[in-house]
Amino acid sequence: MNDRVVHGIPDHYVLREGDILAIDCGAKLDGFHGDTCLTVGVGQVTEQAKDLLVACQLAMFLGIDYCRVGYRLGDMSTAVQRFAEERGYSVVREYIGHGVGRDLHEDPQVVFADQRPGTGFRMEVGMTITVEPILNIGSQKCVVEPDGWTVRTADGQLSAQFEHAVAITKDGADILSYPDPEFELEDGL
Repeated sequence: MNDRVVHGIPDHYVLREGDILAIDCGAKLDGFHGDTCLTVGVGQVTEQAKDLLVACQLAMFLGIDYCRVGYRLGDMSTAVQRFAEERGYSVVREYIGHGVGRDLHEDPQVVFADQRPGTGFRMEVGMTITVEPILNIGSQKCVVEPDGWTVRTADGQLSAQFEHAVAITKDGADILSYPDPEFELEDGL
């Protein structure tokens, strides 16, 4: 929430108008894990917060565009980092995407900064990974709170994360964490 990068332990804080909140969810079905995250605004948020949320979601979808056979991690990472930095945001380095399958966190590690095009693992049919860049308004640096779990931006600026689990197919990326239309509520409820 707000300057929280990841994790966080519930406490007595009451959400207020203007806060932003990352909702990171996982599921396990028939021995396989799923993982997804989105960051939402509480009521009316600032233009700065709206811009961060839009940029972070677009960075995730840009990364997903690189989930094609033959592309390498460095190609995706470079594109995401360039996109974020051209818009004035930093990309968190310590918390990254990952393979996902029988375990929630599997190899390969999916980083979104400081890579070179043409390097890193090559996307192959059958791989399932999470694409989850975390963007900060200020510095990329993070601090872990004394609780040993909650991670915040070092400078107190806003942070956002979006994540989809993706399967690499011969035809490109198949986003596994899109809601199933069969289960969507009618009339936007």
